[in-house]
Amino acid sequence: MSRLSELFDSTRVSLLSYSDPVQAERSRRLLRTSFRVLGVDSRLLKQLASDFYTSAGHRFRLDQVYPFLKELWNSEVWEEKRLSLAILSHYQSEYDAGLFDYLSRWADDLDDVTLTDALGRELARIAKAFPRKLERVAHWVESSDPWRRRLAAVSLFQPRAQDGAHLVVEIDKALELAAQLLGDPSTVVQKGVARLLKYAARDNPEAVRTFVSEHKADLSKVVRRSLSGLI
Repeated sequence: MSRLSELFDSTRVSLLSYSDPVQAERSRRLLRTSFRVLGVDSRLLKQLASDFYTSAGHRFRLDQVYPFLKELWNSEVWEEKRLSLAILSHYQSEYDAGLFDYLSRWADDLDDVTLTDALGRELARIAKAFPRKLERVAHWVESSDPWRRRLAAVSLFQPRAQDGAHLVVEIDKALELAAQLLGDPSTVVQKGVARLLKYAARDNPEAVRTFVSEHKADLSKVVRRSLSGLI
């Protein structure tokens, strides 16, 4: 067994050891996911990801680690999926355009808000460096899958501003995509649009005020509540 395999297996065993049946039931109801939930605290997940990177980051490249992360993502355990993204985020310096295409396929397994938004954050980081990948995002608006439509919205911003901005695309393009989703019948999509507009307003409040004024009749209750200060 290779050293990387050993580290991967050790991390997986540690994750399982933190299972909490009582918390698992609470988390399952909160997440509303179809995947098996262990009930592991998010802080422990982050620590496991950090420990893995501390042990493997200076020895192995992302292209070597990726097969293991993909295995975690393909798991039927929710925390293993979340752990894969937590570990991945430590390799941001190695992100390239090809990774966007690989991660786009992971969207087929989304069925809850937390994983969708976590995947969106990583896609946003790649899109910021490789803007042409945003063409793929625009097509997700027309997907029959509400989780992929939400992903379209949450892949356009980073919750923590980079270089003074949250958006990874020009404000007019972000608002154009938001406008396409305003009439979406899915609540999870509407909440994704609300998050996009909220962060867009932090970058350019005047542009978002104008957008809200022009589309006031089309705004859902979800979006209205989120942007109450701008309406």
